[in-house]
Amino acid sequence: MLISKYGNGSIEKVQEFERKYGIILNEEYRKFLVKYNGGDTPKTTLRREKRKETLTCLFGIDTKNSIDEKMKYWDNDSYFPIGMDIWGNFYAIDITEQNKGLIYFCDHEKGFKKEIIANSIKEFFSMCKSEKIGHIRTIDERKKAVIKAGNWDKVTEKTIEGWQKEIDKYKNIKQEEVII
Repeated sequence: MLISKYGNGSIEKVQEFERKYGIILNEEYRKFLVKYNGGDTPKTTLRREKRKETLTCLFGIDTKNSIDEKMKYWDNDSYFPIGMDIWGNFYAIDITEQNKGLIYFCDHEKGFKKEIIANSIKEFFSMCKSEKIGHIRTIDERKKAVIKAGNWDKVTEKTIEGWQKEIDKYKNIKQEEVII
């Protein structure tokens, strides 16, 4: 799996997080937070049986997609959110002694009901497949493609704004393989 990390974390930040919430994380997830501190995961999917899901990011500590921000609305003491898909569903990690490290999919349409999808963070990462961000089409290239498809009326100022946001987001992205 590829990630555009939010920056290096630190063991001190992880320990502070654990103290704040009165938890002890499993070692694999601690290593992930120290090394990557979460990150964006563009073009990352995972297959679960017949379903194909999208992983948009993994949360970090004191980052733009912060675990703390998600914890404000979280009301469960046995697991907490570690990432999110394109639809606002969460991926979560169990922190109980009995099931420490299990990874869940939490569907927001079902009240964030949990479903086990992996036995560890490493197994979860192995389920995720990412494409490298390659050439990012310019606005002119996108316009030409839309016009060629006969959809010239779909090119609005709002469309162009959206394209520009995407171009700005991905133009300097640095992806690396997650290794813990």
